Amino acid sequence: MTTPLNLEVPQVKEPPPNRGGLSGLAFVLLLILLVVNVMRFFVAPPGTINTSRSAGDSGMPGADQIKSVAIDLENKNISGEAADLWERYLEMAKLTAYEAGNVRYRVGKLRQSAGQYDKAFAQYALAEKLLGESSPDLIQEISLRRVECLRKLGRWAEVAREMADRATIGADDSGASGQQVVAEIDGQKITVAEFDQMLSDQIEMAVNSRLGLSSEDQNALRRRAHEQFADPQIRQRELQRIVEMRVLAQEARKRDLDKSAEFRDRLQAVADGILGQTLLFEESSKRGTVTEEDVQRFYQANTERYARPAATFIAHVLCKTEAKANDVIARINAGASFDEIAKNES
Repeated sequence: MTTPLNLEVPQVKEPPPNRGGLSGLAFVLLLILLVVNVMRFFVAPPGTINTSRSAGDSGMPGADQIKSVAIDLENKNISGEAADLWERYLEMAKLTAYEAGNVRYRVGKLRQSAGQYDKAFAQYALAEKLLGESSPDLIQEISLRRVECLRKLGRWAEVAREMADRATIGADDSGASGQQVVAEIDGQKITVAEFDQMLSDQIEMAVNSRLGLSSEDQNALRRRAHEQFADPQIRQRELQRIVEMRVLAQEARKRDLDKSAEFRDRLQAVADGILGQTLLFEESSKRGTVTEEDVQRFYQANTERYARPAATFIAHVLCKTEAKANDVIARINAGASFDEIAKNES
């Protein structure tokens, strides 16, 4: 019997999927890597692993780096840029008031060296506040540099006030040594004894200008004046006034203003007035009193000494607002002293 041929293509059975082979191997490898990293963290020496980023890591220099560059520029006399870096250092570093004061003083010197006198003055003022009374010698140096900056800026009124503020009289200097220095102007010192002599000279000039006074009246006037100058506040104001005038006079001489024809004419007029008063005082001392007729006769005989060209002198009080100006006008019209108002309001 013949067997029929089977012409069908046999079907190949696919192997069952492997559910644990390759995925299990990958899991094992990941677990090994995790264990290695954990062990590396605990075994590594301190400092070799840093999870934070420093200023340098972020591309920004730190305070110490800025300080180093500032010193380098300072040594190369690149003053302005060095001062800029020191100011950045002040913003970043944690310093005590004393340390910050010294850095401010350093910045001030750099600004002054760079010709930036206004900025230098500001740094010196900050340094003075920060240092307080911790460094008297340094405060003295800062004070001198402040004055020099004001000179360079041409702020002569402020120069005079700055130096006057440095002139001090104690609350009770009656027991102070006569050689104690109360003010210093460009190296020229004013002692207590010299200041007292200045006050005495002013009192004598005031007394001598009051012609016709008896000896008793003159002595009474002297006594009242000396009692007035015994007040510490009045002495302080007078000392400051003297310092201001001397500072301005020194600057005027440096500019040769004392050699101008106008100054010499005015000086001659003042000298004539003083000479006339001196002569009258001597005559009154001899005769006891000087009458109004004596004064008139002396004036008529010496009119050329007191002849001055006609002139107009204008004074003003600078006010910021119209309301303030109206207030000043009302006070003057009411009898207030113009000089006092100008002094306090301008």
